Amino acid sequence: MDQNKIGNFIAICRKEKNMTQQELADKLHVTDRAISNWENGRRMPDLSFFKPLCEIFNLSVSELMNGKRMEKSTLISSLNETVIRTLHMNKRDKRKANRIIQILLLCLIILLFFLIFFFIHYKNSYPKISIYHLSVSLSNPDKEYQLKKQASYTKNKREHSIYYYGIDSLELCDLKEECYPFKKALEHKQINMKKIKNYLESQYVLENLDRFILYDGGTTIYENKGYSIIYCNTLEGNQDIYFGVSDMVNRLNGAYCGKSSYTEKTFTRTYFVVSAIEDEEEDFINVTLREFQGANALVKINKDSNIVVGKTYEFTFSTFSLFEDTIENIFAYSTLLKVKETDKVGLGQMQEKIHVNE
Repeated sequence: MDQNKIGNFIAICRKEKNMTQQELADKLHVTDRAISNWENGRRMPDLSFFKPLCEIFNLSVSELMNGKRMEKSTLISSLNETVIRTLHMNKRDKRKANRIIQILLLCLIILLFFLIFFFIHYKNSYPKISIYHLSVSLSNPDKEYQLKKQASYTKNKREHSIYYYGIDSLELCDLKEECYPFKKALEHKQINMKKIKNYLESQYVLENLDRFILYDGGTTIYENKGYSIIYCNTLEGNQDIYFGVSDMVNRLNGAYCGKSSYTEKTFTRTYFVVSAIEDEEEDFINVTLREFQGANALVKINKDSNIVVGKTYEFTFSTFSLFEDTIENIFAYSTLLKVKETDKVGLGQMQEKIHVNE
């Protein structure tokens, strides 16, 4: 179809009908600018306008497409040619569309193949780890051990740090003795900290590890002859993790879980347990305590303290802060080291002065 020829023919037919461009535009529900663009050959009428244009000018579609009026015999021949040309165009368009579809399908298959290949390769390179034992590479004992941050992990939308002390590397080994560097395993989600904690708990049950729980909120220490691990869980929200040599706890001298190193200065207070309510979403219990001839106060204590309502206990603390001497402040700014049941009453109870470790 010749765009200029069709446009010129529309203009001739319009003038034969003594119509203005605006009048034709009104009949077709378009603007006069659209009519002008058609007649000047700048644009082609949309196929949806062919039928109304033919009805207005008393034309056949074949005449409009050829841009001229035709005799009946010529019109039939032209119509046949137009139909054949259209059929050929449809076949050509279909073949072109089919080729495009085939190419797209081939690309999709290739992409899917590569995705499957890389997925299998990734799974084989970084499989989920079922821990059988931990392999620790110790640092040079002739050099002073340094506390080094190795990685971090997120728990409860907070980022916590992972430290090495006196070790150069840590590997997680499975039953087949396939070992994986801890940092990479954590990065590639082959393992998470919960699974490591479960492994340590199972080793404690099997008596392959010793376990100690501090009264600072629930910090857990695991030790054997080869290594030690500190899982922090303080009332202040520190949940860092330390992997190190077997005597790491003594070497750090309390400088872990966000604390500073301390001396042996401690103080002990006696409290009567008025009530204790567990919080299912936390590792602590809300405890109401009463001191001798004093007021009640609500504080948080980790669940492993095993205190019983209605009994009296001696609570031993250490602290690095100066604060007003109240039950709430003692539990807020001190580390609870030990809880011991007592039968002491009245003035015989322990109400030692607060010692600040400097």
